[in-house]
Amino acid sequence: FNSKQFKDMLELIKIKTVDTSLMNFETSAIFHNIKLSVGCGGLHGNIKSGIYKSDDKNVILSLDVESLYPSIAKVSKLYPEHLGIEFNDLYYPFVDMRLNEKHKSNGDKTLIKTLKVVTNCVFGKSNEPKSFLLDQKYFLTTTFTGQILTCMWMEAILSISDEIKFLLVNTDGLEILCPKNKEKDVIQASLDFMTRLGFAIDVKKYKSLIIKNVNEYIGEYDDSSVEKEHLKLKGCFEIDKEIQKDVSARIIPIALKEYFINGIPVSTTIKNHKNIFDFCIRLKINKYSRAVFTSLDGSSFNRINLGRTTRYFCSNSGGSISVFYNNSETPNRINKDYSFTLFNKYYDSDDYDINYQYYISEANKIKNAIEDMQLNLF
Repeated sequence: FNSKQFKDMLELIKIKTVDTSLMNFETSAIFHNIKLSVGCGGLHGNIKSGIYKSDDKNVILSLDVESLYPSIAKVSKLYPEHLGIEFNDLYYPFVDMRLNEKHKSNGDKTLIKTLKVVTNCVFGKSNEPKSFLLDQKYFLTTTFTGQILTCMWMEAILSISDEIKFLLVNTDGLEILCPKNKEKDVIQASLDFMTRLGFAIDVKKYKSLIIKNVNEYIGEYDDSSVEKEHLKLKGCFEIDKEIQKDVSARIIPIALKEYFINGIPVSTTIKNHKNIFDFCIRLKINKYSRAVFTSLDGSSFNRINLGRTTRYFCSNSGGSISVFYNNSETPNRINKDYSFTLFNKYYDSDDYDINYQYYISEANKIKNAIEDMQLNLF
């Protein structure tokens, strides 16, 4: 399999017209003991939830294609059809700039993150109806190319050793459990495969990989220590999220990280934590919905109409929150078994009356999902 064959394949799969059914395309297959889900949005697969560790015989490798979707566009000369090929003269320099900055030993992390948004948004917006970049042919050609590329990459790796286990599979990367005596060969085969086709990969090693699913896991890098943690936290384990993401109940991923990495009981971390903001939860509604906070004031109910965004935490006493979604007359009560305190405006207190058990219970749901499956692994 060579670069010419790859480029010929790209020409074959370029979408000429978009059928509505293509946008809902989804299928799955079992490949080397892992279920792969294939759809118009990407390729995904994960082994059973559990805790996987490197040891004397095996090492966990993380292999990521750098800037996959922007690189696919560059390699196959894709562009939003209505904007013309001239679009690439403006777009490609941003792709190159990001990769060059990433490869510097002292690369500007802020610039790298900014350029990630700039380069990836072209792909993302190509499937957004109201965007000037809308071009579903561009979108589908990119995703299908990425999935075919990754499947071929998996086959190339297995040609080195069929003892390899795929732990996590995404369109742009693989986490694998590899025999140590095959580690160098697998890395070299991956580099050769991707470089020949015009892509770059980033290779890292994990001490352990705590998996809930393909989008939710903790990766403990091999250089991580008690003094200086080096972790990859995804999904429900992510602590320091980007500003546009929902940072509700930050105490839960904090407690899970302390449990799985440092062996500290979930309840200990939560009960000893002092930052009230880490217990706060966000409620965000659209303009067609309304939310109401109801509390008991003596013998009568006190009702407060809430705004589009509300901050609150779970408390032993307080009130309830109900949401009337999309002009509905029927209320949906949030976590009806618990009481909440509004915290839109900060106030200082020695005792916020936090219901720690709520946060412990939510963290334990995730912990138990992993540990219960772990018992079935061996």
